[in-house]
Amino acid sequence: MHTTVEQLCSAISSGPVGLNKLANLDLPLRLAYRFGRLLRSAREAAKHVEKLREELFEKYGETILDGEGKPTEGKQIKKEHERQFTEEVKTYMATTEMEIWYEPVTMAELEATGVRLSPADMNMLAPFIEGAEVEEETA
Repeated sequence: MHTTVEQLCSAISSGPVGLNKLANLDLPLRLAYRFGRLLRSAREAAKHVEKLREELFEKYGETILDGEGKPTEGKQIKKEHERQFTEEVKTYMATTEMEIWYEPVTMAELEATGVRLSPADMNMLAPFIEGAEVEEETA
């Protein structure tokens, strides 16, 4: 399955939603296996994004100074480069595709388990569930 880094990272957004929610449920073995593989792929995509962010921090960052003007161990993005930094991360996530192994789950399979998902969960998981169509947002 081809998917974007953005879709994978969205599926594991912070908090107990999306794949993080499913990762803590007792699911039938085959379903748990398929979501487990997807979770590993999503975590791998997140590592790629974090590596990119580190590289961009080196490119656009500056050392944070303490109250006395002495360098600290922290870095921040220079104000004049914030937009470039954000755009490069967004572009990478939206355009970089990853080939992952994933056997799509159907809505019927999920319903049969009795699992309850919020609209936020479904929005994050829709690219990986057959029959879960999500309308594209318009700008």
